[in-house]
Amino acid sequence: MKQEKVKITQKEKKRLEKRLNDLKKKEARYMKSYIAAVKEGDERECDAFYLAKDLLEDASEQIIEIKALLKNSETVKNSELSGQKVGIGACVVLKIGDSKESEYTIVHPVEANPLENKISSESPIGKAIIGKAPGDSIEASVNETMLTLKIIAIR
Repeated sequence: MKQEKVKITQKEKKRLEKRLNDLKKKEARYMKSYIAAVKEGDERECDAFYLAKDLLEDASEQIIEIKALLKNSETVKNSELSGQKVGIGACVVLKIGDSKESEYTIVHPVEANPLENKISSESPIGKAIIGKAPGDSIEASVNETMLTLKIIAIR
């Protein structure tokens, strides 16, 4: 069965590629530290050995995860952001209940950051508004609370 590609923004792709390059550099440094710690002698009594080993394993795991994500991703093109329907990469002006209007960007879960108003496409609100158009009103359940959302605009 063919796995569906994950859609990410160009900005997120660049961020992941930079993170991957940084991790590869760190991995090389950690490998040198690990080798030096092994040369010091008995690894059972060497804190430097365990620290280097843990850092190396952590960096290697992150590299594998990022490579897999990049391999299985598709960059959202600006032409796909028509402004007519909500999709990944869209900036959406929402009115939630009686609150004032706020702008949010719909992103892949790895990009989600509430402090930057980046909503995951997999979150209850993200799922509710994907494919919707300006003027649509939708209800979404968040933490057992039903919210009424109105899409004001897509930018």
